[in-house]
Amino acid sequence: IKASMRNIQKAIKGLVVMSEELEMVYTSFLNNQVPQLWASAAYPSLKPLASWIRDLVLRIHFIDHWIRHGPPKSFWISGFFFPQGFLTGTLQNHARKYHLPIDELSFYYSVSNVYRNQQDFYDESKTQQPGQELEMDKEIESPEDGVLVHGLFCDGSRWDEENGILADPLPGQMNDPLPVMLMEPRQQFTPDSTSYQIGRAV
Repeated sequence: IKASMRNIQKAIKGLVVMSEELEMVYTSFLNNQVPQLWASAAYPSLKPLASWIRDLVLRIHFIDHWIRHGPPKSFWISGFFFPQGFLTGTLQNHARKYHLPIDELSFYYSVSNVYRNQQDFYDESKTQQPGQELEMDKEIESPEDGVLVHGLFCDGSRWDEENGILADPLPGQMNDPLPVMLMEPRQQFTPDSTSYQIGRAV
C-alpha cells in the first residue's frame, strides 16, 4: 500500500511513468473500490474502499494495542486474518496448562449480555496509558479458562438477551451483533440438547 501510494503521487507529478498497474489502482480509487494490487495480499473482504480502509485501521490498531498493552480482555475475532489459528492456539494453551490431549478438547460457548464495538474500543484506547484499565474492560471479567471474543454477527436471527436464546430477527434487521462470548475449552464436552433452543419473536 505504502509503495503504490508513493508511486501514484510521483506519477501524478510526472516524476515516473503511470504504469498499467498504477492506473488500475488510481481507477479503483475513483470508483471507491479496493485495488486488486492490495486485495490480492489482504484478507477476504467485500467492503468498498472507504469502509475497507477503516476496517484495516481497526485491525492494525487491534494488533498494535495487543503488543503494547498485552492481551485484551475480549479478542476481536473478526479482526484476525486467520481466526482458526487463534482458536487452535486457545485449545493448545488449555491442553498444555492441564496436560490434556488436544484432540479431546472442544469449545463450550457462553454468551454474555455485554456488547463491544471495535470502533468504540479504538476511540477509548487511543488515550490509554500503560497499566491503565479501560472503562469498557471493567464491564467484563477475565475468564479462568478460555477466551472472550466479540465481533460475531447473527445472520437471519438475533440474540434474545432476556431469554438467552436465538430468536427471529426484528423487522428490517439483517445482521444482529452478538454480545461478548466466552469460548471455553472442555475435555470430551457434549453439548446439552436443551441448550440449543430457538425462540420466536412476538
